[in-house]
Amino acid sequence: MATARRFAAALGMIAFATVTGFGIWHHSSLEWVLVRALAALVLFSAVGYVIGWMGGAVARESAVSEAKRRLEAGKAERQRRKSE
Repeated sequence: MATARRFAAALGMIAFATVTGFGIWHHSSLEWVLVRALAALVLFSAVGYVIGWMGGAVARESAVSEAKRRLEAGKAERQRRKSE
């Protein structure tokens, strides 16, 4: 869950800063720039949350499968030593 929040915060801030920077660069009105930047912040925060959630799920699944693989390898090793 923490990974999802970090991705959401990072992508949201990057989008906000980027839209604000381009708006100022193009001499747009302040209100229009801030409305666009806020919309980008919300949209990219949602996208970042989903990406972070999926990445966290993949990482957890990988860690669980690695732990299971090591546990099974340890059991097989103990059985092999027992049979010798």
